[in-house]
Amino acid sequence: MSPALATGRQRIRHIRIEQNFPSLAHYLEQSQSISLERAELLIDLGSIYLNGRRQRNNTELNVGDILRIHLQPKRFSSEGFKAREAAVHVNEDFIVANKPHGLPTHPTLDNSKENLLYLLQEEFGSLWPVHRLDHDTAGLIVLGRSHKFARHFQTWLKNGLVEKYYRAICSTPPPQGRHIHFLTLNKQGNQTVSENLMTGQNQKRAELIINPVQPHPKLSDLYLVDLQLITGRTHQVRAQLAHLGAPIWGDRIYGFSSPSKPLPAHLELISTKIVLPGPRGARRAFLRPER
Repeated sequence: MSPALATGRQRIRHIRIEQNFPSLAHYLEQSQSISLERAELLIDLGSIYLNGRRQRNNTELNVGDILRIHLQPKRFSSEGFKAREAAVHVNEDFIVANKPHGLPTHPTLDNSKENLLYLLQEEFGSLWPVHRLDHDTAGLIVLGRSHKFARHFQTWLKNGLVEKYYRAICSTPPPQGRHIHFLTLNKQGNQTVSENLMTGQNQKRAELIINPVQPHPKLSDLYLVDLQLITGRTHQVRAQLAHLGAPIWGDRIYGFSSPSKPLPAHLELISTKIVLPGPRGARRAFLRPER
């Protein structure tokens, strides 16, 4: 066998197979010093790619095959998740689901199983994610049950017909009203916020509306911030609120800090309401259940 090329402190191995092998799991055990139990877990999670495609079956290997093995896939807890309970609304066209904190919307590069899409498809069959929530964000998200609905949803988004509302808990009250910024995604996958559009910076326009802010009824020195998201960018709410001097409680990326408030277990940002077009010009509003 050719030697493995390891990257990122042995997080990934790239291997060219030089002889036939009857079983992927046994190849990993015998040639890569990965226990059989660990090998089967990596296959089950979708952490192994064979010739550029995710491999979730314990298939045979042939000369010339190329393996990419993600040795340390990031894990996400779905403990206690029940698809039927998470489904706020179900019809023949789409599902509105209540995503928990810390669970990705869809498969990640090294884990195809521990995500909202996979868990809901186990119960409801094929689904199409038509928008997304960051894995740290909880709350309402829409998943289509057909390509046709997915196309309709993208048209609604383009025409500004989908309303998305969020609630955050912040360290200081941000200024109310409409806020427009320009975001640049950096190499770490985080957003840099600018007040102005700059030439050649590959910026994206980000817009939200902050409604009247209330002091948190139970937590001193924290505020409930209700807002409407007009555009949908990666980390948009987090980045804009931090830029406005009101980082979200629990945001380890965009700078929440408080000597009197330790960080909570998760980011305090929730998608609370989605409004979609309905039949004959009506509007359909879906609310996250109160707990």
